[in-house]
Amino acid sequence: MSKQGNFTKKVLVDWISSECDRQLVNNLGFNNSDWLVNPEILPLKRQRYAVELKLGKDYETLVYDALIRSTALNTKFRSDELNNITKSYATKELLTDIFNNLQDKTVAYLLEHSFPITPSFINEVIFQTSNPPFSNPSSEIIPDILSMQYYQPGEDMSEIIMTKDGIQFQNLQSKKIGISIFDIKSSLPDNIGKHHFIEIIYYISSLYHFLQENNLNDMFFITSHKHGILPSYLELFEKIKVNTYPNIDSTDSFFEFSGVS
Repeated sequence: MSKQGNFTKKVLVDWISSECDRQLVNNLGFNNSDWLVNPEILPLKRQRYAVELKLGKDYETLVYDALIRSTALNTKFRSDELNNITKSYATKELLTDIFNNLQDKTVAYLLEHSFPITPSFINEVIFQTSNPPFSNPSSEIIPDILSMQYYQPGEDMSEIIMTKDGIQFQNLQSKKIGISIFDIKSSLPDNIGKHHFIEIIYYISSLYHFLQENNLNDMFFITSHKHGILPSYLELFEKIKVNTYPNIDSTDSFFEFSGVS
């Protein structure tokens, strides 16, 4: 019986990156049942590099600062005593207020607004059963940026409809506010891949069910396009911060300005 394990460079790099002894045991014993006979269960200890986390938060701060300092943009957020953006809540009351007060041809940006995971999302999307093994494996989702603006029937925009067959697109039947989702990533543009967009799809699906369960689907819809990932344009946002690049001075889409959507 061999206890050598599958020790490779990847196993070593993964272990150094995660500091997870449990994952190390699993990787060493991959496809080797002898290795995993009665293994000691080790506590899970996964960590991302502190430097990586800090770089990501620093870049988010630059992007948020550009949005907030542009007075022409309608940006909603909360901040702490150090002016760091903190979590807000996308409640039914807040969305109803936006619906009643948002002007045509203007865009509202919601920064780090949380909305709850609904039972219908868990049942219909995650487990596809009315009796899931876990009632609520996650309590909330916090997209970096939600973009909202009114759309009329006949415009170049459809709404997303979730069915048992997946995502469908439907022409708008009435004037409603479309919601688009943007995720900020400190990765270089060439490093953005499909695993980043899986998060967007996850946000879209869960937000759709949140609107449905709160009877907000007559006022809001998920847009068929204009979602995206904002990769690292670090130099651009640093120039905006020190006022060496023109400030955003119109209500045109911030992400069209940044070349993202």
